Amino acid sequence: MPHPTGTAMPGAATRRGGEIAALQYARAAAALLVLLFHTEELLGAYFPVTAGWRFFAGGSSGVEFFFVLSGFIIHHAHRRDLGHPERFGTFWQKRFIRILPMFWLVIVPLGLVYLASPDLGADRDLTPGRWLRDLLLIPRPDKLTLPPAWTLQHELMFYGVFGLMILNLRLGAIAFVAWQAACLATLVGGLLPSSYLDPRNKFLGVYNFGFAFGLGVALLHGRLAAWLTPARTAALGCAVLAGLAVMYHAAYANAFGGALSFMNGHDAPSRVAYFALYAGAILFLISIPNLSRPWLDRTLGVVGAASFTLYLTHQPVSSALFKLFGAVSADDFLAPWLAFILVVAATVAAAIAVHRLVEQPMTRYLRDRLMRQHDTANVGSTEVAKS
Repeated sequence: MPHPTGTAMPGAATRRGGEIAALQYARAAAALLVLLFHTEELLGAYFPVTAGWRFFAGGSSGVEFFFVLSGFIIHHAHRRDLGHPERFGTFWQKRFIRILPMFWLVIVPLGLVYLASPDLGADRDLTPGRWLRDLLLIPRPDKLTLPPAWTLQHELMFYGVFGLMILNLRLGAIAFVAWQAACLATLVGGLLPSSYLDPRNKFLGVYNFGFAFGLGVALLHGRLAAWLTPARTAALGCAVLAGLAVMYHAAYANAFGGALSFMNGHDAPSRVAYFALYAGAILFLISIPNLSRPWLDRTLGVVGAASFTLYLTHQPVSSALFKLFGAVSADDFLAPWLAFILVVAATVAAAIAVHRLVEQPMTRYLRDRLMRQHDTANVGSTEVAKS
């Protein structure tokens, strides 16, 4: 999101600008998990590796983290806007600036390439009409022009419901509860296929529960702040770490024939479990004391700032790199390892470069141009850790 302004959450681990630094590090970790998961998948398409390579099968859960984080940050950033309909337009301006320009900069050239050379995107069966729907983030069946965009479709659904709370807090809250209840009824009744590719799941699918978990953390943190002593905060962190270790191990085991199917990372119970664990992780991260962490700022902090760009660009960039390495690689055991490491490193470096050279200046320019008449009463809104 745009650089934070205003004051930070009391008691949170913060740094300049009101940003919760610990959440920035967590954003980096989640984005890297997703990158490692997809890179490992692509590796098998270009190199002769065994199923035992699926070390990062649990990395897909980084998506669950981002849903929970979004629910938390949107409430924290716009909590002062709730019940103030005059701020509805500003809310959507911020959402537009944060998501669509960078998204369009990736999907427009990608779509043009696929339309001009269908063989490069053969599994997409892309047409101009499908590409237009993807540009507008309108849910549709089949593989998208930019596959990670399915999560942004969920985000827009959440923004729409949250925006109702800005127009009218009471009615908006009722709408949010009704939405979550409809998602629960859909899940319990098995009314929709579980595939995240089904466009109807963008409205009523299990991933929408992540926003509720994030809002729950935002609402509960102030009430739990006094109760979360250092000892209890440490215990919470250990419990979350242990739970995630179990889930990651289960995902790894199931990647090549394990028996822990109830925690395979692709069914509703495992997704809800990840939501709960990542909600606990966020509660832990915003409760730890503020310390100087220069090494983390220079590493995870940098990746966290570029995490949205990394999320959007990692699949096309890593796919192109694998094609290159696959064409020149030798048939020896070290070739897949070397290719994997080089692809991950190059993809992260490219995302950081694009973030600094393109995303940051573009976001700053759009904020200056579109937000110049920003309501001064809204300046206190804090966007922590750039959601």
